[in-house]
Amino acid sequence: MAKKPTSPLEIICVIVARGNNEKVAKVLTDNKVEFQVNCLGEGTSKSNVQSLFGFALTERDIVFGLVKPHKIKSIFEGLENSLIDENGEGLCIAFTLPLSSATSTTLDALGIKY
Repeated sequence: MAKKPTSPLEIICVIVARGNNEKVAKVLTDNKVEFQVNCLGEGTSKSNVQSLFGFALTERDIVFGLVKPHKIKSIFEGLENSLIDENGEGLCIAFTLPLSSATSTTLDALGIKY
């Protein structure tokens, strides 16, 4: 079976408490992530689920960016250093999704060789 090629880009999604988007933007900028979008979010889960995940407040900032796969580890380390409080608690949820359907035209427009 042939090995599936890795995606040339991944979408990173970072969910933080309202106002912490600047910390996320700094980590992404430090890692040369040139495309970032900040959205306002609001939780809709029940209060018992919110308390399970430590979400007392429902207002959130959701930051999306396009990242190259080799930058992900460095970005997660930067987020960990920037968004851990004095009690060692994490203040964000972050994950990436491969963008495997990017066309060569899109990649060319972004200046990415694949």
